[in-house]
Amino acid sequence: MDVAENGISGSLPSELGTFASLQDLLLFSNNLIGSIPSELGQISTLRCLVLFNNAITGTLPTELGTFSSLVCLFLYDNNLIGSITSELGQISTLLYLSLSHNAITRTLPTYLGLLFSLAHL
Repeated sequence: MDVAENGISGSLPSELGTFASLQDLLLFSNNLIGSIPSELGQISTLRCLVLFNNAITGTLPTELGTFSSLVCLFLYDNNLIGSITSELGQISTLLYLSLSHNAITRTLPTYLGLLFSLAHL
């Protein structure tokens, strides 16, 4: 689903988690607010989650670690807080991870070293 740069506003609906065969969710450069719904973790086929350049708030949901096919996770340029959840270290397929320009605190966690396929951090 590619609806990037369309001026979409509002929060991400939890119903997105019911799109069982969704492979790419590209909603970057819109006016999205609110948190990332934990229900997104139900989409086992998701390869790319691209939500950068919005006003998304909250912490990284632990459910992100349930993705078994995720290759790219781009969440930079938002208002995310907290720390990098340890569950991200379980996504063995992850190649690209970008969380910059948020209010995420803490040092770089060692569990990211478990991401042997990671090519971009």
